[in-house]
Amino acid sequence: MASWQMALLALLGCAASTVTGLLLRAPAAMVRAGDHGFCGALVGAAAFAAIGGTWFAAMCAILAGAACAPVTWGVQRLFRTALLGPLKLPSITAPFCIVAGILFFATADRRVAPAYITPDGSPVALFCAPFWPMCPRWC
Repeated sequence: MASWQMALLALLGCAASTVTGLLLRAPAAMVRAGDHGFCGALVGAAAFAAIGGTWFAAMCAILAGAACAPVTWGVQRLFRTALLGPLKLPSITAPFCIVAGILFFATADRRVAPAYITPDGSPVALFCAPFWPMCPRWC
């Protein structure tokens, strides 16, 4: 909400993951359902949070987003095995956690300081927090 750069990196990660899923011949129903775009979008946002809105972060969002597709396939396959299948574990964010964890450690030397924007706890601040960039000065 507060950063067009984060939105752009999330879009790049989503697109890379979706295209890679299609190239890997993932079932069309899974692609339409967003199984191969969701984690890519999260990885793109994570790239922005860790690295900032740079060209390097955009490259990381694309590459890590593309990596999410085969990881999604692998995690879904793993969670359908005889050992894990009966547990009916959801595989929706596990690929993000795996790829983002690798991205986090692989880019340790390029991290940026986090931008802390926290509401003060008042009802007005809690209302304005999601709309922070668009709120009047008193928020």
